[in-house]
Amino acid sequence: MEGHSTKSLLRVISLALALSLAVALITPAAHAQAASPTTVYLPNVTKMLGGPDGWQTPFIVQNVGAAPTDLTVSFYSFADGSLVAQRHVTGLMPGTSYADVPNNDADLPAGGQFSVVVQSSAAPIVSVVNEHQGTGNRAEALSYVGLSSGALKVSLPYVAKNDNGWLTTFVIQNLGTAPANAKIAVATDIGDTTASVTIDRVIQPGRSAFVDPRSEQLLPAGSGAATITADQPIAVVANVHNDAAGTPFPRAYSYNGVVATGSSTTYLPYAAKNADGQFRSTKLWVQNAGAAPAGIQIELRKGGKVVDTFSSTNPLRPGQHNFLDLGKVPTSSVPDGEYGVVITGGQFAVLAQTTTQTTATGYTGAMAPATKLYLPNVTRTLGGPAGWTTPIVLQSAGATIATLRWYRFSDGGLVKSQSLPLVTGDSVKIDPRTVDGLADGTQYSVVVEATGGTIAGVVFEYADGGDNAMAYEAFPALTTDDPKAYDPKQYFKSLNGYTYVTLDADAIRAYRDDFNDLWGKQLVDLDARGVMQGGNPVGALVVFALSPDYSHNASFRQDLLASYGAMKTAKTTTNLGQTVVFVGAPGGPTFAIWLQGNYLVLLFGRDQQTMGAFIAAIVAANQ
Repeated sequence: MEGHSTKSLLRVISLALALSLAVALITPAAHAQAASPTTVYLPNVTKMLGGPDGWQTPFIVQNVGAAPTDLTVSFYSFADGSLVAQRHVTGLMPGTSYADVPNNDADLPAGGQFSVVVQSSAAPIVSVVNEHQGTGNRAEALSYVGLSSGALKVSLPYVAKNDNGWLTTFVIQNLGTAPANAKIAVATDIGDTTASVTIDRVIQPGRSAFVDPRSEQLLPAGSGAATITADQPIAVVANVHNDAAGTPFPRAYSYNGVVATGSSTTYLPYAAKNADGQFRSTKLWVQNAGAAPAGIQIELRKGGKVVDTFSSTNPLRPGQHNFLDLGKVPTSSVPDGEYGVVITGGQFAVLAQTTTQTTATGYTGAMAPATKLYLPNVTRTLGGPAGWTTPIVLQSAGATIATLRWYRFSDGGLVKSQSLPLVTGDSVKIDPRTVDGLADGTQYSVVVEATGGTIAGVVFEYADGGDNAMAYEAFPALTTDDPKAYDPKQYFKSLNGYTYVTLDADAIRAYRDDFNDLWGKQLVDLDARGVMQGGNPVGALVVFALSPDYSHNASFRQDLLASYGAMKTAKTTTNLGQTVVFVGAPGGPTFAIWLQGNYLVLLFGRDQQTMGAFIAAIVAANQ
């Protein structure tokens, strides 16, 4: 198996060496630029859409890097893609957040709908968007997180069409450089059988496509799940509504499409059974996001114990879903209360849908718990005693202590640090109203660091009235050495003395096509850029993100480098402990290949000494 896979990858890389011609395009006259800024995409931002009480979407951006950064926030019209407004934010400090409220922006027209692009100059950023409409008992609130990278396969555990009043619409955004051909495979439950329908969309780069099940005549009514595949990286935001005209208590929530990481364990910090005195209960939607049938095992955890375990009778087929409704589990088995959840048995996309009679929230499980989490928007009675308060729920995936740092929005000042003990699998809730040192009517950004292991987190946002309830997942801090990081763009670190330049998009597209047989198998994604040093070309850097099965396969890694090391003109070197193989005669066309973390990296150039110096710098930056 490993030998065949190594030969396949070796063959296509060898066939694609023509990309080295891109080096000739990188001349001293070429336009050199600094490393590309971090970009976050917000597909749907509105101002009074539908009237004064219509949809409005405040959004929050947090600096999750180690250095101050400047932001450029660009608003593009849904109607024609034109730039409507742009603003600049300077000196956003590490860990702190910036908030924009479109309803307060005089440069945006009322009734407008926009896609927003947020660019950061010097540090990675994350963003959360809150969607609101209506007032009083007709108020609705949803939340989704900004998109910074895409995938070729995305899973939606719950897609509804008139499912007891529930409807799921979703937006697919193309984050690639070429038109995306997206195939949406929807499997709908009809009694004991499943009806499968495939929907096609062609999406231009940077644009979005909208899917409304009501407009898909072949899609039957009921609950189902969707698997979306594309030939360009995509990201998906789903909106789940139960708010048709005449509904006495309209409810809605949003969730982001799930990308499988290869992990067979999923953590959900919060699930409820008849909690809060409001019969708040959770339905867990579990979809097989892997490539093989998988059986589900669900553990409810509390007080350092497994309260109960639920196992599926039959394995789920790839793309299929099932659910567990905690509100209907007998009290003799699971007492009323709040729990942490651990799901094992396969690569599952999991949605926790928590409802009361008047509210609904949704968030997705964490397949990649981390040692550090970022929470861009945390509030304590913001807007008054009945205003927004945002409890945090943290779950241990091995960590024994969680340390929270609270930064005030208004000036970025560190207000409070606190440490909490954790028990593996269990969850702890932090209500800002009970934290000493925090002020009422105040907005914070929070950074959480774990000791002894990793954690997962979710933030709930509550205010009085109607469906004023939302949830968003904590953002994990991932590095390229973290086995859950699979974005090749993250490898292109800013280096002193070096700049990156954009390569020809058609050449990169053609290069990508040479690997069509390997996407979703050995390879997840690629990115390529030219490298300059002081106006002189170093080479063309190509970074592949390997799939989890191969990035963690020691035999595959060894065999791949050994295959190149056995070539006639090969020279195997060590650079900062990293094995690097150069192939090519000195002074002639040369490429270097190495593996670091989840990345397979190639550098095409001519001068091996110049290339070696750059490799030392980029390897060090990614350690």
